[in-house]
Amino acid sequence: MVGRFHPRALDGLPGPRGADAYARRIPAVVLLPDFMNGYGLPDSVLVVGDRVLGEKSWFWKYLIYGPVAVATMVRHFVPLLIATRPGVVVPRIGNFFRALRLAPPEPLPRPSTSSASVVDDGAATAQKAARIGVAGFCWGGKYAVQLAQLGAGPFGDAPLIDCGYTAHPSFLSLPGDLESVARPLSVANGDDDMMMPRARMAQAKTVLGRKETCEIVEYPGAKHGFAVRGDPNDQSQADLGRRAEDQAVGWFRRWFGQGAEE
Repeated sequence: MVGRFHPRALDGLPGPRGADAYARRIPAVVLLPDFMNGYGLPDSVLVVGDRVLGEKSWFWKYLIYGPVAVATMVRHFVPLLIATRPGVVVPRIGNFFRALRLAPPEPLPRPSTSSASVVDDGAATAQKAARIGVAGFCWGGKYAVQLAQLGAGPFGDAPLIDCGYTAHPSFLSLPGDLESVARPLSVANGDDDMMMPRARMAQAKTVLGRKETCEIVEYPGAKHGFAVRGDPNDQSQADLGRRAEDQAVGWFRRWFGQGAEE
């Protein structure tokens, strides 16, 4: 089974264009389940944030737009944290992946039920394709990492995924979250991301560097959110986002057994 999961980023954007690009380039069936149950930061928060980042005047940036941005963020952020606390979303995510693994919806192929030790080419091909990947961005990054932990994480011993990818993950507990990773995991992050600044990034690189089936790629200058929504005031962020997409595509093609992209 070829599939990917893309937890919505904390900004509430489901990223359909990115999902379509992954589906085409891997190729894979890409699913976008709403584990946040409709919660997420609305466009108004993004617009205010962009205005603050793009403002050149000290007066307008820190005395006008800054306070407005903080008030807008608090208004939406507190309800979001309550609605998406681990006690609520972990069962939701776990149930989804268990159902996906056991009874995948069409057009995903059904898992092989053959118990034979030797299978024909057709069955071998189907079994080779029966792989689930998870991609998480920002808020979803922590859960993508935890899904790759197997028994050490909150999702139990069952192998719900075969490989994972995360870009600019938030709320990670370091080094523990990464030390517990047991499935192939790829991480994309800036060199000084607000959710994983330099010291934490160095720690993450050390931990994942010891794991043969994991990688972490550092993107100097990349701002938080660059892989799903780059700063519209900075074209370089879009370029970094494309590189992060290339990283994800290459990673899933590798662990889905499809080789390098043509």
